[in-house]
Order: sequence, then structure tokens, then C-alpha cells
Amino acid sequence: MKKHVFLFAVVLLTALFQNTGGLLPSVFGAVFWPLIPVTVAVGMREGELTGLIYGMTAGAFWDVTVSGTDGVHALCLALTGFAAGWLVKFLLRDTMLSFYAVTAGAASLIAAVDWFVFTLIPVGDLGARLLVRHYIPSALITVAFGFICRIVVYLFKSGEDGYERQV
Repeated sequence: MKKHVFLFAVVLLTALFQNTGGLLPSVFGAVFWPLIPVTVAVGMREGELTGLIYGMTAGAFWDVTVSGTDGVHALCLALTGFAAGWLVKFLLRDTMLSFYAVTAGAASLIAAVDWFVFTLIPVGDLGARLLVRHYIPSALITVAFGFICRIVVYLFKSGEDGYERQV
């Protein structure tokens, strides 16, 4: 129980840091999306179902602060947490390299979905410029600083609640 309270607090504080303007630095308009590596770390550490639940929670926190998203981030981060847990269970080991690979894939896919849904469909002409100047650099910054989120999530040992995760 203590572990889930800690993970929820990490997701909540990460959402506050991400969604409060000016708290996290931006580089030429590209921003760090820390909810993506937190969701990947929780999914890889705790399994698919826990990753799905915390990913949906993180995405809902992200959607609350952005107008007109209609749950896109909740769906994307829920699938990200589930996929991270599933990949560790069946295909990958829980290492830093696999964490970076899954985070890079998730950040790229979420940036592509954001660009397609919120920029290309409504705006059209400006889509390519925003892809190059905002979405791709934001995904790269997210991967580059993702290790900080992994370290915070991995503070609690697996099995803190009396069970070990079956891999």
C-alpha cells in the first residue's frame, strides 16, 4: 500500500511540475514531458496492469490542464504503461537501455499523435514547422532527461507490499 501511495504522489507531483508553466525549463519552445518516462518506469517496474492504471491517471492529469484534448493523453499514456510492462514481461529485461528504448518509442509516438491530432488536422499548413521546431525536440528532451524519473520511481524496492513481481 505504501508503494502505491508513493507512486501516486510521484505521478501527481510530476503532473504538477509538467503542467505548471515556468517550473521546467524549455529550450527554444521544446519542453520536457516527464509524465512519459514516469509512466514507462512504473510500467516496467510494476507490470502491465499497474502501468495501465498509473498511465491513465498521469494522462488524465495531463488532459485536465490542456483544453480540447478529450482524453488523448490518458489513452496514450495508459497504452504506454501497459506496453512497457508487457515488454518487460515477455521481451525485454528491466535495464536502463531498455528503459531508454521504450521511452524513446513512447515519446515519439505521443509526439506524433499530438502533432497529428492537435496540429495537422486543425491547422494544416503550419504542421511541418511545428513538428520540427516543437514536437521532435520535446521528444528528444524527454528521452534525454528520463533517467531522473526512473531514479525517483525506483526508490521503492519491488515487493515492498509483501509480493514479488513475477517476470
